[in-house]
Amino acid sequence: MRVNWLGVDLEIASSKEEALSRVEEGLSDRSQLFIVTLNAEMTVIARENEKLLKAISGANLIVPDSISISKAISKVTEREVEKIPGIELAEEILKRYGGRGVYLLGGKPEVVERLPKILAERFGASVAGFHHGYFQEEEEREILRDIRDSRAEILLVGMGSPKQEIWLWKNLPNLPNVRIGIGIGGSFDVWSGEVRRAPKLLRTLNLEWMYRMITQPSRLKRLPRLINFALNYKRYIRNSERPQERGQGEEGKP
Repeated sequence: MRVNWLGVDLEIASSKEEALSRVEEGLSDRSQLFIVTLNAEMTVIARENEKLLKAISGANLIVPDSISISKAISKVTEREVEKIPGIELAEEILKRYGGRGVYLLGGKPEVVERLPKILAERFGASVAGFHHGYFQEEEEREILRDIRDSRAEILLVGMGSPKQEIWLWKNLPNLPNVRIGIGIGGSFDVWSGEVRRAPKLLRTLNLEWMYRMITQPSRLKRLPRLINFALNYKRYIRNSERPQERGQGEEGKP
């Protein structure tokens, strides 16, 4: 469904199955699908970071990665929009389509090197290539060549936001073999066992963000942005609208 958010029209998946259906379409018709997993922090950053805003607006599909975003979009569209954690979407993609070839970009060298075996055992995925996320700009051309040579159709980028979204937005057009490109944050660390996800109960209660901050104090620097979003929650909704409502006169204005 099309939704105006941050002043741009976005295609937003209302459920995980809808997102997976779009993935299957991209793999079937050989089109390229750039997926952004949008959360509250990214929304705040995008107000000041023009490149991130362009990356978000350039995505083919947005999935609401946090409960605050899913609730906000639900209010804008007046329909239920499911929270779709990026790591869970990526795991389902690996289970269903990992045999099409996967390239991993991001994480520490010692982490990403362990993942081909782990992902093969857990999800049956075929990792066609990988590279850590600590590379210099002059290395980028070689990395792009490696991704093309791998012939991987699925590209998972775990470099954190906004870096991963901007990288994908800039480079996916130069990777004709890649059908699905998605930024998945710290998922590599979770899959490798370096970091634990929150217990299922906390995830059900939408408190995974709190667990992450307690277990990873470095994430506390993100707290001001989450507070910013919470304080401006109603303003974000008020300034958004369904595209079909625009141009209908005063009654169609937000």
